[in-house]
Amino acid sequence: MGKKHGITSKFLGSPKEEEDFIKYKTNCSGEAYADTPIGELDGGVLYPYGKAVTDNRVTLRGGCVYKLKLNKPIEAALDDAEKSKLIGFDKASLEKVQNQFTERIQNKSDFARKVLLKSNKLLLNITESSSELEEIGSYYVSGFKSFTADTEVRGFSEFSTFLQGNRTRNRRIKRLFRFGYVPFDVVKSIISQTSSAADEAKYFIFQDYKISQLSTDLSSIDGKSDSEKDDVVTKALTYLCPVHKLGLADAESYDDTTEQLGYFTYFNESMYFVFPDMSLEDSQGFSSNFYNLGETKSDFRFYMAIEANLFGQINYEPLDYIPVPAPVLRSNIIEDIQSSDSFAIDLAKDGLVGGSAVHFGFERKAPKYSDYTIVLCPRSEQSVSASSFGIDTFSNKSEYFSIPTSEYRSFLIDPDEDFEKIFPPEFFK
Repeated sequence: MGKKHGITSKFLGSPKEEEDFIKYKTNCSGEAYADTPIGELDGGVLYPYGKAVTDNRVTLRGGCVYKLKLNKPIEAALDDAEKSKLIGFDKASLEKVQNQFTERIQNKSDFARKVLLKSNKLLLNITESSSELEEIGSYYVSGFKSFTADTEVRGFSEFSTFLQGNRTRNRRIKRLFRFGYVPFDVVKSIISQTSSAADEAKYFIFQDYKISQLSTDLSSIDGKSDSEKDDVVTKALTYLCPVHKLGLADAESYDDTTEQLGYFTYFNESMYFVFPDMSLEDSQGFSSNFYNLGETKSDFRFYMAIEANLFGQINYEPLDYIPVPAPVLRSNIIEDIQSSDSFAIDLAKDGLVGGSAVHFGFERKAPKYSDYTIVLCPRSEQSVSASSFGIDTFSNKSEYFSIPTSEYRSFLIDPDEDFEKIFPPEFFK
C-alpha cells in the first residue's frame, strides 16, 4: 500500500465545521462493517461455462472468471478528493493504451506478437501502478491450512464460519497472490482497437463470436440486463487478460506473497476477477498433489478465499473448489507392445479419488473414478523448440493438448511458419 492513513481519516475525511453526521462506522481492528462496500460480499463463478458455473466452483487448472458483487458502490466510501484520485488514475491509464495498435496484421502469428503480447505488457504496466491505489481497494487470494489436530476448521462449512470471525488479518490466513486493477474503460479501449485485427487474423475466443461483436456489445453494455452484462464482461476479460500461473513455492510458503498473478476490473458495483492457473503443475503436467486429493494424504487440508481490503477494512469470500487430479503411474515401463495389443495403465489411487467430502465445499462429494475421462495425447514426430518459453521438449517430440477450460480457441501459430523466426528469444526480454 502507499500512503498510510488512519482508518477514521480515510472514511470521515478532514474535520468540517458544523458537520453533524458520519459516513461509516469504523473501528481500529480493521473489521468490515455491513454498511461499507465490502461489508457483505456475494461471489460466483462466471467462466468456464458449464459445471463450474452451475456448482459455483473455482477451476484451478486454466484459470477462471469470478464475480464479486459489492454491498454498495466503491464510490460510496470515497470523499471528493479520493473520487478525484480514482478518476484520475482511470483517465491516465486510458491515455496509456490509446492509439497503441496501429501496425498492420498479416496473419495469426503477427497478431500474437503485435496485439496479444503488446496488450499483455500494457496491462502489466497499468496493474503495477494500481498496487498503490487505495481508493479501489486491494484484493488477494488467501490460503489456510487446516491440520489434523485442528478442531476449529475441519471442513468447508467450518472454514466459512471461521472467516466470519476473522475480519482482521489472521496470521494463519496467508496471501497467495494479488489481483491487479484494470479500469473498465481500458478494457473497452483495447478491445475496440484490436477487434478488426482479431477478425482479420480469424482469432476467436468463443465459437461463432467475433471480437468485433464483443467490441459492439461493450459499447452498448449499459442497456443490457445484469446477466448479459456479466456475459459481455466475462468474454472481454477472457479475450484480454493472460492467465498467469501460481507457483508451488508460493503455495507452500507460510509468508504472504503479494506478487500480481491475476487481474480485476470494476463495473456495475461489482469486481470481476481473472484467476491464474492454480493447479501447481509443472511444464510437463506433473502435480505434487499439494491439495491432498486422496486417503494417503499429508496432515493438512487447504482452503482458499478472496480477501478484500478497503482502507484497512477486511472481508473474505470463501472459494469452493476441488483439487486438480494428480495422476501418478505405478509403473511407467511398458515393454514389447505391438500396435494390435491392448494393455493396462496402472494409476495410483491417491491424486485421483478419495478423501473427506466435507473438504470440497457445501454438499460436495469426493471424486470417483467414474468422474474422469482419460485422454491419451498424441505426439508428433516433428519437434518444435520452445526453449525461449522455458519449456523443453520431451524425447524430441511435441505433445498436442488442449486446455479443458477453454470453450474454443483458434491456433495462433500457423503450421507452415518457422517458430524460431516468429518469436526469437530476444523478443521476450
